[in-house]
This record gives sequence, structure tokens and C-alpha cells, in this order.
Amino acid sequence: MSPMICPTPQTIMAWNHDGTLLATASAKGTVIRVHRPLPATATGGGGGSGGAAAAAAPRPQSFRRGAASAAVQSLAFSPAGLPGGVQLLCASSSRGTVHVYRVAVSWWAGTQGSSWLR
Repeated sequence: MSPMICPTPQTIMAWNHDGTLLATASAKGTVIRVHRPLPATATGGGGGSGGAAAAAAPRPQSFRRGAASAAVQSLAFSPAGLPGGVQLLCASSSRGTVHVYRVAVSWWAGTQGSSWLR
């Protein structure tokens, strides 16, 4: 099974500035995931299961938007060049709320360290 497959339907997606991270929101709107897709060269050129390279892809980083269902209306990553290489993700919902999450730099940079920063 590909690590990019989500267990529930996704309703909205957003790429970061350089296309290395993909944020998705579940149809229920309670979970937002950040995926780090592997380049086509790392997965054998696109198509197929991806073999060992796909198996080595990191698990998506998950954030909880809330317990009550809501349509996630927008997702946006922060621009490049924030101090300390910080990467933020902003989500707005049909409930009139805005959530800002800090994506763990050590997670998407492929280094060791904490997987979840909030």
C-alpha cells in the first residue's frame, strides 16, 4: 500500500512553496495531514507501487482541527524564508475558525528528532 493513500476521502489540498509538502484535509474536517511525497525518481519513475523507496517514505504528519465536523475551506503554507526555517500551515473552516499549525522541520527535512511540534 502506498504511504500517500488516505483512509478517508480528502476534500482540499495545498502544496508548499517548493512542492515538497502536500497538505490534505479529511471530508469530515477533523484531521489535517501533511505528506512528504517522494520525487518520481525515488519511486521508480512514477507508476507502480514504488517498491522499497515508497516503503521508506515518512508517515504523514497529522493535526487535529477539532472534534466537530466542519468543511475545511482553505489550506495554505507559509512562504519560504521564515526565521529558523519554520514551516507553518494555516487552515480555515466553515465554523469560522482559523488554525495555525507548525510543521515539524525535523520531520520533513528527513533528520532525526521530534516528529510532532505544535
